[in-house]
Amino acid sequence: MLARIREPSSQIIVLAAVAAAAVLGSFAYERWSAYDSAVARAERDLRSAAGLLAEHADRTFEAVEETLGAVARLRDDLAAGRVAGDTETLHRYLKAIHGASPAFKGIGLIGADGW
Repeated sequence: MLARIREPSSQIIVLAAVAAAAVLGSFAYERWSAYDSAVARAERDLRSAAGLLAEHADRTFEAVEETLGAVARLRDDLAAGRVAGDTETLHRYLKAIHGASPAFKGIGLIGADGW
């Protein structure tokens, strides 16, 4: 068998097989490396997006908390008689609270007349 490998045609076949294996191995490693970097990049992007979403949610809840606190203070002032209880005054205060809160820009205040 060793004598067969020493023949020139057998050597060419062995060399071609080794070269093909090297090319396939190199290609497989490059594909695995590209896949690994894509997964790492996706994980990094997801962590970044999760951080941004958490920060946005935190700011939204803070704005809602501030707005509800302002409405509660208005209710307390109304109960204590520090604020007039007429509809126009209350609507003006609620409109001011609404305008001060960026979280409620998309929410409208509707009066008894529908406006």
